[in-house]
Parts: sequence; C-alpha cells; structure tokens
Amino acid sequence: MKPIKTIIAQISLLVVLGVAAQVTQAALVDLAEHQDWDAVEAAISNEDLNAAQPDGMTALFWATYYDEADVVRLLLNAGANPNIENRYGMTPLIQAAMNGNSAMITMLLEAGADAHATTPEGDNALLNAAKTGAVQGVQALIEAGADVNSRDSYLYQTPLMWAVASNQADVARILIDHGADLNAQSAVLDFRGVAFSSTAGDFPDGGLTALHHAARENAIAATQILIESGSDLNVLDSQGISPLRFAIINKNIDLAKMLVEAGANINDGALVDLLDVETKELTFVRAEKNYENQTSPMELVELMLELGVDVNAYPEDAYPLPATGFRGGAGTSGQTALFNMAMTDDQDIMAMLLQHGANPNSLNMDGNYFPLSAALTLVPGRMGNIEEDEEVTELRDSVHLLLDYGADINAIADDGTSVLHHAVSAGKETIVAFLIAEGADLSIKDSSNRTALDVANGVSKVINNEEDDEDEPAELPVYEEIATLLRDAMNEQGIAIEEYTAPAAEENSGEA
Repeated sequence: MKPIKTIIAQISLLVVLGVAAQVTQAALVDLAEHQDWDAVEAAISNEDLNAAQPDGMTALFWATYYDEADVVRLLLNAGANPNIENRYGMTPLIQAAMNGNSAMITMLLEAGADAHATTPEGDNALLNAAKTGAVQGVQALIEAGADVNSRDSYLYQTPLMWAVASNQADVARILIDHGADLNAQSAVLDFRGVAFSSTAGDFPDGGLTALHHAARENAIAATQILIESGSDLNVLDSQGISPLRFAIINKNIDLAKMLVEAGANINDGALVDLLDVETKELTFVRAEKNYENQTSPMELVELMLELGVDVNAYPEDAYPLPATGFRGGAGTSGQTALFNMAMTDDQDIMAMLLQHGANPNSLNMDGNYFPLSAALTLVPGRMGNIEEDEEVTELRDSVHLLLDYGADINAIADDGTSVLHHAVSAGKETIVAFLIAEGADLSIKDSSNRTALDVANGVSKVINNEEDDEDEPAELPVYEEIATLLRDAMNEQGIAIEEYTAPAAEENSGEA
C-alpha cells in the first residue's frame, strides 16, 4: 500500500496537470482572438485544437473571422474540426462566406466542412457567399452539394435574391446556370393591423422575386443577367407591385428603362408613378446615391408614350416604399396621371397627356371625382399645391385646359354627384360662380336625391351601408352665400326649387 503522502502528492499533481491543460486549451483560442498568430502556431497541438470559449468560438473560427488563411490551413492540417458551431449557430464556413473569401471557403470544404450547415435563422454559406460575391466560393459550395434554391428561415429569400440585391452579376449567372429559380418569391409577412403608425402596415410585405430586389437596389448588371435569362418581368409582389414600379419609385430610371425596353408591362400604373417621381416632393426619405441616371424621368415618359402606354391606366395599388425610405406617406393609387397632374396644376404634362389621348372625364378608382374636380381643388385631402382651407380666388389655367379638351362640366360620378356638388360641398363660392357661368346643370340630383342647392343648405348624404362614400362629414355646414347664388341662378333659369325629400330607404331582399 502506498503511503498516504504519496497518494496525496499524486492527486495534487493530477489536479495541477488538469489545470495546466485547461490553461493551455484556453490559451490557444485566446491567442487567436487577439491575433497573436506566431503564438498560435507555436501552441498548436492535437489535444487543444477544438477548445472553445464560452460563446463557442474556437481558434479555427477566429482565424477564419480574421481571414488568416495560413493559420486556418495549419489548424485544419493539424486536425481542427471545421464544423464546430458557436453559440449563435455559426460555423467557420458560414463566416468565410460572410467575409467573401473564396479561398477560405474552398479550404474548409476540402477539410470536410458541411456545405449544408445553417444558422437558426436559416442563413447558410451559399446565401452569404452569393451576397458577398465570392464567385469561386459559390462554385465550390454548389459542387459540394449546396442547394441553389435554399432559403433563409425568416424572409424565405434565395441565394439568387441575395446575389442580385448586391449586384453580384457573376454569382447570379452561376446560380442560374445551376438551376436557380428565377421567379421564386420571398415570404409574405402580413403586418396589417399591427403597425405602429397610421400609414405603416397598410399592406403585407414580401412576395418579391429576384428581379424585384435588383430593381429596388439599382443592380443594373444583375438585372441584365435576369432579363437575358428569362425572368418574368411582370410578376407582382404581395402588394401588387411590379419590378418596373419598384425601379421607378426608387428613382432607378436607367434600370426602369431597361425593363421597359425588355418588354415589361407599362400599363400597370408605372406612368403614374413616374410622373409622381418627376413632379412631387415625396414624403419618403431617400439616402443619396452614388449613381447618376443617364435617363431623366421625362425621357422615360416619352419612351413609354412612343410605345403606346395607356395614359388612362392607373395603379390599383399604391407604390412601394423606397429601399432607403422610412414608412410615412402613401403612394398614389386609383388615379390617372392626368388626375394627378391636375391636382398639381402641371399644365405642360397635362397637355402632353391630353394630346396622347388622356380622358378628361375619367373617374378615379373610387368613382367619385374627375380630373376637373382635381384641377378645381375639390378632392378632399388632396389639394395638390393648394391648402385645403385656402380660398381660391383665381382659377387655375389647368381648368381651362381640361375644358378645351372636352371635360364635361356636368359629368356624373358614381354617387350621382357632379363637379358642382363637389364645389358646393367644399364651400368654394368662387368656383361655384364659375361653374354656373360655364353652364353647370343646377337640377342634377345625386344618389341622396340632393341638388347642389340642397348641399348648400346643409343636407347631408344618405349613408345606406358602410361601402358608401364618406368623404363628406356627417353634418354639412350651411353656405348661405352659395345657397343664395344657386337660388338666384335657378330662378333665372326657370328651374323649380323643391323641398328636399330623402330617397326611400333600401329594403333588404332575400329569402326568409
């Protein structure tokens, strides 16, 4: 039997050796973290290559992070495990891809790194290599079995989307050549009802193709590859927006021209967006770009006109927010280009549109207002460059322009109102007088059985259901001066003034 002192001494020695081993293990990864590469090389041993810090970082991971190819090679040759994840699910291979280091990617793959490894968010090496433009690395990953149509877990984006969003055209070509889905769409994240402001969350976000991403980011070279490869130019995202409209609202006019020349649909409201970009000070905040368009918005408008764009088409969905913008403000929808230009009193563009067949009597999508209503500043909440409570004392020239091109002063909106009803409802005495002088029909009754005089007397619209237009307030003010003006004109024209009678209430029909 060994003396007790000998046993204690041996135990003490084992404890010391164990502590020393832990110090050695910790030392290698710490040396790598602090980039003491000479010391790392000297400390390499088979026993401690894979020692990790509390967050899972190994010496190999640190060497990869710092792009130290020689050290990575030494560690791999000595037997370091290339598949150890850190606390965040990252592997050295994914890190090398994030760095865009093709040589490192190849080296790790040859040492047995898993080309399919993903983070909890679904990021993988191919996604990141595509984004950073590691051409040879992308090729090596594909040859190692990486899925060219893999997706991240959150936005459900593909390597092709990541590549073109960063304008990595060469990578895009490789991915496409190996079967990347050109028209795959990202996830749709529906934030409606949970947004933090009144203008945010109006639409679901997502459903973007690679071409949407390229158009938004002004990735011209990548866009050319996508066009040549046969991408569908007219796939709509979850908001109903095309890549062409994405390009336009982000002021990527040269790229938009590419899409137009390649055959993109120009009749989905793109013309309206383009003129908005040209003429309006949009509410979105844009970062300055290091790119100057060679094509102006108006030059693209002229090209679209030459190609036969439908000048009476309007976007049914508001345009997307710019890539560099904050939520705040809504895009135009449901109104023609002529309608919008009438609001802003841009007579030159109005004349151009009218000369190309714009309909001066077209209604907006809601069916309530005409371009003439817009020119007369009668569209609630949308007064162009006129304040809503500002009294109009001089008619805009755009009003006469519309009349010269056949605007019907007595045209009837879907709710039965005329422009005269709109003017009275807005309390615009000057405009009412002008319309009377121009021959406005004072006997027209709207769907609530109201003449313009009834509106002036404060008779409110009859609301039968929630779908009825509610632009008017529940109670209208009485405009005595306007009522007198209308009454005198009706008497002069021999139009009988009748006491207002509301229409009969609609009865619900159906089987009992």
